[in-house]
Amino acid sequence: MKALDRAGLAGTLLLPLFLLHGRGVAEGLVVLIGLGFLGRSAAVRDWDWLGRFWVRVGLAWWIWLVACSTASLASLAQAAGTGRFLLLLAAMEHWTLRDAGARLWLARLLRLSAVYLAVHSLAQFATGRNLYGFPRGADGELTGPYRNPRAGAPLSRLLFPAVLPLAARWRPVWGLPLVLGGVGVVVLIGQRMP
Repeated sequence: MKALDRAGLAGTLLLPLFLLHGRGVAEGLVVLIGLGFLGRSAAVRDWDWLGRFWVRVGLAWWIWLVACSTASLASLAQAAGTGRFLLLLAAMEHWTLRDAGARLWLARLLRLSAVYLAVHSLAQFATGRNLYGFPRGADGELTGPYRNPRAGAPLSRLLFPAVLPLAARWRPVWGLPLVLGGVGVVVLIGQRMP
């Protein structure tokens, strides 16, 4: 069981890195973590996590989503596959991130991922090329560490989980510029949706 626990933790900690570069691997990790969690729950006969309020609401939403997606096989498959994210969240809460040390490591990795995106974007803003040598997008958008303009979406999703805990611990004189600076980089990237 300890080997499974270590593998689940390793997969969870690798997720942010593969979500930045290697989405296919990240999708595989999401599925493997979920299956590992179900296997562990069955092995130790611990299904208490199913009684959590948010899990019940999530399952009800997922069932509704699947029921509303029966118009085509493609939409049904996509809706059914969405359940993997609920399972990942339950696995993280009840298995891989129960330990405060594991949560601290994940928080550090999220911060490093946000800094990685921001540094590439700022370098590209200042020099016209990111640290890998890729130029700006065709419309002038910053691409971050990527060849194509897609850094805004991951940075906008990473920014608040990475920055707000730090800003809350720091005095407002340091925390507010950190938050505003992060939001400024997302705006500077120049992609509309983020």
